Amino acid sequence: MTSVLSDQLLRQRDGLSAQVGNIVARRSDIASETVAFALFADVNPGSHLDGLKVVFQERDRLKRYGLRQEDINAERQRLLKVARRMKTKPEMRTFSDWVQILNVSWSNGNAYYDTQARGTAAADLLATITPEEVNARLSSWLNAPDTLIQFSFPGKAHWPLPMAKTIDALEAAVATAPLAKPQAPRPVTVPTSQNRCGLAVARTAKTSGDAWSE
Repeated sequence: MTSVLSDQLLRQRDGLSAQVGNIVARRSDIASETVAFALFADVNPGSHLDGLKVVFQERDRLKRYGLRQEDINAERQRLLKVARRMKTKPEMRTFSDWVQILNVSWSNGNAYYDTQARGTAAADLLATITPEEVNARLSSWLNAPDTLIQFSFPGKAHWPLPMAKTIDALEAAVATAPLAKPQAPRPVTVPTSQNRCGLAVARTAKTSGDAWSE
């Protein structure tokens, strides 16, 4: 999910105001059953409300439309190829390497699964995941009741923080405003050499990354 979400937010950069440079998503495990999910906006000094508006807009866009099914399915197919390669990859380690890796697993109270076992498990799981399940998981993060807003300033700089009522009003305004669907990937035309046939190859630009984080 992480790479699909990152790609979608990256495509939204064209619509950002001049005061906002970028918006990214991050998630991390706090405990075995607790996840922290956040949206961050990079802004020019003093433009924190502009960044907060973008965060609210992209959060609400994800709530309304979720991630594009085409992007989820494409990422699932990419990961399936990786998992299938893992299923055929034997473990090649020296005796001392085996002792070390098994000792680490035993010390942590974990079973050791080799590359083939992990590839098989991943392929089986990916074969059953649906875009609806992915968006349901994302929705549970976005609608979590325990939320906070954090402002960060460079170095020892000081700026007045907006009042809570200002933030509430901005959030309410974004919630009732129309939002377009997420932008689809733009096809990139790769020109051929002039001394060859005049065909152009179209491909979809896509960044790489991990996905389906649990």
